[in-house]
Amino acid sequence: MIQVKKYKGDENFQTLLEENGCRKSIDFAKAAILGAQTSPAAFTIDNVMLELFDDAEIPHADNEAWIQLEALWYQMYAVQRFPDCPHIKPQFTEKTRDNYVQYVQNQVEAGEEYLRYLHLGNIDDFRDDPKIDKVYKIFSGNLQLLRTLCKSMNEKWDDNEFADDTSFLEKLEKFVRVMWDTKITLKEKSKQKKLEKNRKKSIIEKIEDEFGHKLQRNDPCPCGSGKKYKNCCGSN
Repeated sequence: MIQVKKYKGDENFQTLLEENGCRKSIDFAKAAILGAQTSPAAFTIDNVMLELFDDAEIPHADNEAWIQLEALWYQMYAVQRFPDCPHIKPQFTEKTRDNYVQYVQNQVEAGEEYLRYLHLGNIDDFRDDPKIDKVYKIFSGNLQLLRTLCKSMNEKWDDNEFADDTSFLEKLEKFVRVMWDTKITLKEKSKQKKLEKNRKKSIIEKIEDEFGHKLQRNDPCPCGSGKKYKNCCGSN
């Protein structure tokens, strides 16, 4: 019986990353995991581990950092709404330019890492699905808004604009939560697409076994779409 290790929490995992020479944030780690799981390509925990420890020695599989990454991977794969994690909320109490900018910059880097995995895995292969395309565009648009905000904070805001602002901080936190929930939504829709693709592949293989030969690219697709096989189930 396979036993999945229990994830011990963000603070514990962040400490383990730092102790093993990883300079990435917990936001980056979770975005990498979700990006790998959302992507049409078959990325694995190994890919994420290489991302996190690109400039440091990669921990062995029995290292607690690796064990916790594995536990986090399975937790992220199972969730259907982003959990109430501490890293979503700004952890600073002093409302300074540096604290605000660092928080927003972490979210921008997480969003860009998530998109990087999607593009490496050819997310366009799934964007023929209108639901996936819609969520993808929402996320991309929100990430661009966050990039613009970060740039504006750095270049245009004076110190007084960072001092007051409980209401702005609350709005910013809600916006960040929406972005993480959007990652989860896209991951779930991608998961459904992968399952559908695997079902079609199984059906095709069964048909090929029955007929004793491989389907040709210009044959009618047996799924009944009316398209040629190369333009339908055989396109990937």
